[in-house]
Amino acid sequence: MTQEELYKLQKKADDAFDSQDINTITTIINENENTLKKTNDIHIKINLYYILGNCHKELHDIEINENNTWDFEHKNLFKSIYYFRRFISAEEFEDFDIQVKVGLLTNLGNSFSHYGRPIEAIRCFNKAIYEDKKEKIFKANNILYPNYFMVFANKGLCFEYYSQIIYDYSHSHLFNKESYKCIIKAIEKATYFIENTNFDLNYDYYKNFKLNLEDKQKRFENFYDSDFLKEEEKYDEYKLSSTKKEEKYQNWCLEQGLYLNPMNDLGNINIASHDILGLPNLKTAIKDGFPIFITYFNQIKQEFTFNRSLLYEGINNLTNKFYDNETNITDDFDYNLYNMNIEKIKITFRGFYGIFDKIAYLLNEYLNLGRTDRDIDFNKIWKNPNNRKELNPKLLSLKNYAIRGLYLINKDITFNKDEEFEESLEPHSKDMAKIRNHLEHKFLMVKILNPINDNDRKRKYYQITEYELIDKTIRLAQLTREAIIYTSLAIHIEEEKNKNDNELSIEQSLNIYKK
Repeated sequence: MTQEELYKLQKKADDAFDSQDINTITTIINENENTLKKTNDIHIKINLYYILGNCHKELHDIEINENNTWDFEHKNLFKSIYYFRRFISAEEFEDFDIQVKVGLLTNLGNSFSHYGRPIEAIRCFNKAIYEDKKEKIFKANNILYPNYFMVFANKGLCFEYYSQIIYDYSHSHLFNKESYKCIIKAIEKATYFIENTNFDLNYDYYKNFKLNLEDKQKRFENFYDSDFLKEEEKYDEYKLSSTKKEEKYQNWCLEQGLYLNPMNDLGNINIASHDILGLPNLKTAIKDGFPIFITYFNQIKQEFTFNRSLLYEGINNLTNKFYDNETNITDDFDYNLYNMNIEKIKITFRGFYGIFDKIAYLLNEYLNLGRTDRDIDFNKIWKNPNNRKELNPKLLSLKNYAIRGLYLINKDITFNKDEEFEESLEPHSKDMAKIRNHLEHKFLMVKILNPINDNDRKRKYYQITEYELIDKTIRLAQLTREAIIYTSLAIHIEEEKNKNDNELSIEQSLNIYKK
């Protein structure tokens, strides 16, 4: 496939999008997914990832309606996420035009935002804004393409969605305030775009887009006091630890987005540097007594913070070397790393993975999903206990935004070689699964240098560099943190639904136990 053929294919797809021609879009998908499987040309692959991702996203947008909005399975949406991620993770991504990169990241963020993963959506929007900042040829306020102001508009909507499921109302208002700020910035840039760009067919679209943003602005201003909206929050007035060692740890957690605190999703701000997240007030039938879910959540939270601190130590070499000096290691001439810090990272990888199954156990009991204790893990929890090929009908009926977010996280950490798209949305999930499998059952070799030979299925061990292991473990920690937050918010959503039932019960509001 030549460059000219790729341009023609993109033009054909764009025309089909404009006319919402489902048959042509479907034909493009079928023909070019076959091409993708056959070609080894990375240039062709990267362009097809982009085209196929947009095709599946367009089909999803055409087919979505009020009757299927709350469905768990949106196959075209899932495939678009997969292809967009393949495109973004490729080295060639940096060579593409800034408008393509920002537009794609915005579309990806929208997919996560609308489905139930606002935390992952915010990461996408922040990356899109960062990509634009790298382009020195554009002035900060004079962006003459639409994708840039659409990033801020959609990031603002995402903050608003997030605010609606946060049970700490002081936090919820701050998320709405950040939403308002994004909307204002989007309006400013949209105005400049409209006034300084020559339009053809899209003038009415952008004009209406701006009007919708202005309507959103007015609604915020009618609800909140103007002083609240205009005043800059002094998030960094909150002091970090007085000891340099602990302050360094706190800054690392903030930078990686690893505090169990939704405020950390507003950015690297000092006020978010504590793990304030818990369960919301729980309504419990008198006959049931103290809710065990609080105990479960405490354990999940403790395991996460322990593994997070151990990961930090493993990365920053805080373990005294005399521990390793007592161990005689034979030189195997294979450039393997053997030390206490590597082992700490390995332990945390396994530890973070284990938390997902504990979340599944909590959800099974809280939602009465009907699985036996011996048949619970984070992958199985979504399936009908009586028919593993179907989703659990009880989950489907909940219409719970955060539960859907958890379901989507499951598709990031699950890999099935026979049903790649059905089971995984993360292109690197296969590597993550291999790491876990080899840590648990075989051998993981951490290399000083990049392995010379590719891993193959016959080998009994898996090779990885220290940098790759750290990178993947941090990513797993972020996914675990995201899942813990959604678990708390999912329970909050369900508790709000149950406020008006007639069962004799008490509402338990618990104090925080501080160590």
